[in-house]
Amino acid sequence: MATTTDMEELSVYFGDGNHKGRRAYVMWCPDKKGYFVEMLHAAGHYELRNMGSHSESYADDCAENFVMAWGEFTDEYILSRQRP
Repeated sequence: MATTTDMEELSVYFGDGNHKGRRAYVMWCPDKKGYFVEMLHAAGHYELRNMGSHSESYADDCAENFVMAWGEFTDEYILSRQRP
């Protein structure tokens, strides 16, 4: 797996209102020739998700979905992924 130090940051997303503790970074990894989304939550959740063969626009959508808690990225999702 690539590390974020191997990547170029392309865009940053911040949650607001009820989701102000969320941040997401869209990254490009030249070694893997692919996009990644680094997702962080104030509660301690961290995930680096490989976008596979998808586009930068797809990665941007994933980042936006995370910070807005849309789709799979609900608060319940965050809590279920917490380490004990």
